[in-house]
Amino acid sequence: MKRLLIILLCGTALTACTSSLKKENEALREEIDERREALREKQQSELADAREQLALTDSLLTEAQREHDALHEWVMSHSTQLNERSPEVQRLNELRARRDSLHVAFETWAHKVKFFLRQTEGNADAEDDADADVDSAGDDAADAAETEKSERE
Repeated sequence: MKRLLIILLCGTALTACTSSLKKENEALREEIDERREALREKQQSELADAREQLALTDSLLTEAQREHDALHEWVMSHSTQLNERSPEVQRLNELRARRDSLHVAFETWAHKVKFFLRQTEGNADAEDDADADVDSAGDDAADAAETEKSERE
């Protein structure tokens, strides 16, 4: 009688532990899913911000390039009358520096956008692969068994 009671108590404790572990596991999976979704939203937000900055930098670069080209043409046509201390030449040098810095900023934002796109595509591919791995675990075992059988023959 005592043994039966002990066995029943052990069985009840084991069942309780198993169900609590399942609940904890489900809670952890939900938390992981929430964090993945938050990460996706953050990445999309950063991508949108980077695209906005890229567009802004592109428009500023276009304007600076246009202004630089116009002044450069004027300075070149009057080069015999100007020296390196002339205000026009100094302004041209300032525009060149601004154009170059905007070009560097444009390239930086373009690389950031490419990085964010690769990262978001990589995360989507990794999640798809993980889901596919879980779904095809049984299929892989069956394929491995068939491969071994065909190799033996």
